[in-house]
Amino acid sequence: MRNNHIRPTTATYAAMIEAYGRAGNLKAAISLMKKYTYGHQGHLNKVMATSVLTNTIRHGKLDMAKSLLSTWIDTMGLDMDKMDIEFRSAVLWVKVMDDMDHARDYFESLYTRNPEYVDSMMVNHLVQGFGNARQKQDVLDSFELHGHVSPSSSTHRVWPPHAFLVDALFKCRDVPAALSSLVIMRQYSVPDEITLAMVIRGLVMNDESQLAWALFQTMKSTGIEPNLHAYSSILKACIKSAQRGATKQQQQQHQHIPSDLIEAALDINSNTRTMVVDDDKKLGPTQAYILFRKMTGFQKPNVYTYTTLIACFAKHNLNRAMDVFGHMRAEGVEPVVETYVALLQGCAIFRNAPMALTLCKHLQEQPHVTPNDKVWHYLLKSLVRSRINKSEIDKIKAMIQANNDPTSGS
Repeated sequence: MRNNHIRPTTATYAAMIEAYGRAGNLKAAISLMKKYTYGHQGHLNKVMATSVLTNTIRHGKLDMAKSLLSTWIDTMGLDMDKMDIEFRSAVLWVKVMDDMDHARDYFESLYTRNPEYVDSMMVNHLVQGFGNARQKQDVLDSFELHGHVSPSSSTHRVWPPHAFLVDALFKCRDVPAALSSLVIMRQYSVPDEITLAMVIRGLVMNDESQLAWALFQTMKSTGIEPNLHAYSSILKACIKSAQRGATKQQQQQHQHIPSDLIEAALDINSNTRTMVVDDDKKLGPTQAYILFRKMTGFQKPNVYTYTTLIACFAKHNLNRAMDVFGHMRAEGVEPVVETYVALLQGCAIFRNAPMALTLCKHLQEQPHVTPNDKVWHYLLKSLVRSRINKSEIDKIKAMIQANNDPTSGS
């Protein structure tokens, strides 16, 4: 555009800021917004500000979001009454991520000033926040606010309100309540693959691996292909099932869920459940590998999925875990520190010091990965269990101390 002497429009700036923000290049997004604001007499564009604020939260940059808000309100004197409901919703999201009491107070202050200042999306933020805090009564109280606010006018695709409630109740560790809410939700709409993936995650989170596996199998049998999030959750279930002694402990902790509630909520009949309960014995490293092979036929796993699978294999078959690690790198997916921790834990279990040292060397060559205490712990454990000469272990300990000393490089 510049080469052709065409001035970018407001829409062009907004699109570029959103693109940078979505990609995680927040510095570029903020810089572009500052340039636009400077060229418009310091007036903050609400669409651009909302985009920057929501993307900082999406990428886990809460401090950056709070700093931006402080600058806009305290330094630039932003008049919140002149901003739209999307911006106020983004502000509430920041407060939800920071402090739920402040978030609730902010919502109530907006509603008191003008009921049109709040909408259903803002209520969803409260429900989600109290769910993350595992405050069940606050979740239920917040959900009741839907009866007092207008539906969200957002053009973005969002879950129906009951889906947020179901997710929050799973996080509160109340499976019967979550499934009861799912039954109500089914009266208004048929759950899609995104909602069902959330339900599978909630069941696995609450150690209901058999139900999660049954729902996963039911989805496939009815022609609904589970998405990447559903596969990742089932891989987690495989890890839990593979842990020694976990099954008896989990059975003791299971909540009582009536059969008719399971059938109504998950659309799983007793025959299917009986078949899958028997099949549940197959949940473990072998089933995880089969699922991984099927999944890579039509989806590209992300780093979270690869790391989950590696963690499953590392405790039972280190060579297979390394094969998955190799596949991950060949596909251009960059490992994170948790990936190396899972592999090094496997090295400690199988007393494989040479592989542990090779992995540690590879990790240190990655500019985007910083070793943490768990990396050093499992590296040393691998060396000790492999009966490596004490003098060699002492050299590694000295290297770790030097690596952790912030003044060592000066």
